[in-house]
Amino acid sequence: MQHKLPEFVRTHFAIGDLLDRTLNGSRTVGEPRKPYYSLQWPNEVDRDNPDPDSPNLPLDLPGIVKDLDAIRADCMRSAAG
Repeated sequence: MQHKLPEFVRTHFAIGDLLDRTLNGSRTVGEPRKPYYSLQWPNEVDRDNPDPDSPNLPLDLPGIVKDLDAIRADCMRSAAG
């Protein structure tokens, strides 16, 4: 199956992706290409053994770790009850 719209339109505009899927009969044409990202580790973080509780982690990882801990606690409570 071929895309109907150029990649730039599909990847930069949500409506472009929706329109492309509509033109293809709502069939999937593969996962969209992900943008290139280079992770920049702060100097204070040991990139080989980062502390998951460090507030200096990139990509808001401390918030993600906190959310995962909350999910784990909810699962434990659900399994116990």
